[in-house]
Amino acid sequence: MGKERDLRERTMAFALAVLRFCRSIPETPEGRHVRGQLLRAGTGVASNYRAACRGKSRADFIAKLGTVIEEADESDFWLDLTVRASILNADAAKPLRVEAGELIAIFTQSQRPPAPVCDCPCFPVTLILAEFTLVFVFRQFQFNSTFRIQN
Repeated sequence: MGKERDLRERTMAFALAVLRFCRSIPETPEGRHVRGQLLRAGTGVASNYRAACRGKSRADFIAKLGTVIEEADESDFWLDLTVRASILNADAAKPLRVEAGELIAIFTQSQRPPAPVCDCPCFPVTLILAEFTLVFVFRQFQFNSTFRIQN
């Protein structure tokens, strides 16, 4: 729960920093366009992470993290475009770009399945077979009272 709370706070801080950054974007046609896109993507990181934390299953959580990653990456895109189009200077965007990159790395890592406890190449097959055997034994025991585990 501690890491989840820390990431909620961190994504909220990112959203607030994006809001403050967007106030400095000039009022030009391209500035308005970039500001709107960056506001949506930057605040979407926090709101979508909050939604991911309420996922109904691990698969739902992972799928929603994908949206968080997309929003963080899109935020980085708009920050990069702001600099390349000379809307704002690179120094203004750098802290947000660094944070966006770190959030992308954190959430990408969170999407990956945990590393196996065994380095042997047969580990996944062994685990599946063991799981199947346990389920089979459990079902036999549950539905067939004459089934006995023998030594």
